[in-house]
Amino acid sequence: MALTRTCLQLETEARQRADKVGSSFRDSAAFKRYLSASCRTLVSKLERISDYWATTVAIATVANTATTAVPTDMWKALSLRVTLNGTRVRLDEASVDEIDIEVTPTGWLSGDVPRFRVRAGSFYWVPIPTAVHSITLDYVPTTIFRNGATPISEFSADADTFDGIFGWEQWVVLDTAAKVLTDEGKGDAAQVLRQEQQMVLSELIQAASHRSGEDAPRIRDSWRGGSDYEVEPWHR
Repeated sequence: MALTRTCLQLETEARQRADKVGSSFRDSAAFKRYLSASCRTLVSKLERISDYWATTVAIATVANTATTAVPTDMWKALSLRVTLNGTRVRLDEASVDEIDIEVTPTGWLSGDVPRFRVRAGSFYWVPIPTAVHSITLDYVPTTIFRNGATPISEFSADADTFDGIFGWEQWVVLDTAAKVLTDEGKGDAAQVLRQEQQMVLSELIQAASHRSGEDAPRIRDSWRGGSDYEVEPWHR
């Protein structure tokens, strides 16, 4: 964990920013709900760079079967990679039309790069695989909180934690405090916090966009040298 904060620490800071220390206007259970929602909103706002909270698992296709269940705690898939004919490739997202058209298993060992689409609780594969393939899945889970070492989906105890990475939980504190002030009818005070919150968000998006301070962003290019598969050069 980069900068883990407990629920109690976040609640205390949010109460301070809303001037609600010792107040009974909103109890601790309400603050936990607000803080949980604010943490989830922060992760969703950073969805393009939300690999800060990502996890990696292995899933597998089933021969002659169009679908594979997604992990039960998956919020958003970030990347799916598979090795085909000795080449590591990244699966692209399929369109709805492609899923509806592909009904006959044709396999993954020839033709274009396999594609996928998330629908309800399953990955749909295009084309339908005719063999078992092990796929590396990177995804952002719904369980972004921790109770000790156990991933959980929301705050329920004072000692539960959230990884603020590099102080980014300040956005969560401001968001929660602004909600409390809005509930109390103090719109002007809430707006002041919202303005500060927007500045914090702009700064953290800029800071979080490049996880490595040395590497400049690279455009994904295509490579077909002797293969029909599109390959990201850093996976060769």
